[in-house]
Amino acid sequence: PIYICDVMQDVLRGSGIEVMRYALTERLELPDHPALQADEALLFVNYFGLKADYISEVLAVRYGKQLIVDNSQALFSLPQSGIATLYSPRKFVGVADGGWLANAPAGLPQARSSRSQARFGALLGRLEDSPQHHYATFQALEQALENDGVKAMATSTARLLDSIDYHEVARRRIDNLAHLR
Repeated sequence: PIYICDVMQDVLRGSGIEVMRYALTERLELPDHPALQADEALLFVNYFGLKADYISEVLAVRYGKQLIVDNSQALFSLPQSGIATLYSPRKFVGVADGGWLANAPAGLPQARSSRSQARFGALLGRLEDSPQHHYATFQALEQALENDGVKAMATSTARLLDSIDYHEVARRRIDNLAHLR
């Protein structure tokens, strides 16, 4: 879609994938449903977790395995069975890198391994100083991640993600939303 994080576009283009952008309606849905060639896929963003029903009732039915769902803004939305789904936990919890691919397509090549130890400086620094104090380091790390290409999640990141109580994180986010209303 036109409304998507630049990082996603950069990764796709850097992988040699032709990207064709598309508009959305005011409901964040497709204005029409394009026919796809056998070697094409539709990447759809589940904006803030609001489009789960549209994905399951419309897009998954129409596109099946040619649909890729970007749940990078919807950590607590479950993947559809058989539909490749991307997650970016770093947008929700304190890790420096890493993402998940649920329902990976068969035959996907194994990504090169990654190391994340050097990327935690900006995050750890924010525990003791203001975020502004570490912003330049954070920006440099973001650029380095973009330049690094697709890699397997680092062991340190995976271990941190495995230690998180996601039910508690979800509960607190719901409580925070209720407080704001």
